Amino acid sequence: MKMHLISALSLFSTFALQAQDLPQSAVPALVINTLQQQFQPPANVEWEKKGELYEAEFGRGTKDNHVWLDASGKVLKHSEEMKENELPAAVKSAITRQYGKSRLEDIDKIEESGKITYKMEVKNKTIKRKVLINQEGKVLEERMDD
Repeated sequence: MKMHLISALSLFSTFALQAQDLPQSAVPALVINTLQQQFQPPANVEWEKKGELYEAEFGRGTKDNHVWLDASGKVLKHSEEMKENELPAAVKSAITRQYGKSRLEDIDKIEESGKITYKMEVKNKTIKRKVLINQEGKVLEERMDD
């Protein structure tokens, strides 16, 4: 029992060191300015620091967004929640071809290093998968989800 408690505490400590909630006052002005200029209007911004990066989680319209920025204010990655009907035709076609009539959930459009990918859960009656697909419809990663 004692070992389980020690393991749980060390695991919690590891996560606590990896991501740290921050008040906006602890975020560099360059980072805040970039977020406000590029993602107007960000609503209800919550900040975390992960290593040397700043992550902003916020709402824009009815969609949840996550943006990762470095200390100079450079946007490194942007993830935005999407609806199935907003997916590009090539992505929809590839999903239908590969997975048939499946339900799509938790869809995110991810922009990173000038590339766009889509991450989603693909579910049918018996199987649930996490899928990462590029804008041309090529499946880049697939794994079973519990």
